[in-house]
Amino acid sequence: MDVQVGPDSHVTSCNNEGRCQALEHTKWYVADIVSEFTISECDGNIVHIDTVLIRADSPEQAYEKAVRNGKDREDFYANPQGASVTVRFRGLQELVAVDDAELVDGTELRFKRVANVTEPELSNLTVGKQLLRVFSVEIPYHQDDCGGPTAPPLEQ
Repeated sequence: MDVQVGPDSHVTSCNNEGRCQALEHTKWYVADIVSEFTISECDGNIVHIDTVLIRADSPEQAYEKAVRNGKDREDFYANPQGASVTVRFRGLQELVAVDDAELVDGTELRFKRVANVTEPELSNLTVGKQLLRVFSVEIPYHQDDCGGPTAPPLEQ
């Protein structure tokens, strides 16, 4: 189910068949927050897109809370190699309402639709259990030349 905020600030829920209905009392939203990391020793940057759950009484309040959450992530610090790291909030990529009447185990929070996916591309959309973050908590991340996190080497 895709949920969108209409121009009149009404929250609308649309299913995969394109049928839409108004969500009268939703209190939950999902925001994608974009943060840019720059490191003094590097020419490039690292961008994080964090998906967060927001509780709000209206789409406008959800937007304000999501922006505040993003700004609260801004930081400046020295990484373990001594380089200066600046974290800058760049904005929101997405903000969608969640039909909280359906918040139960297995509730779809959001979906992405991709068409004309080749078999190799489709294979790259999924990973094995051992690569899911929830199962790789104990695997340390390594630092690349610019101090950014890189995925650990795969075990054969």
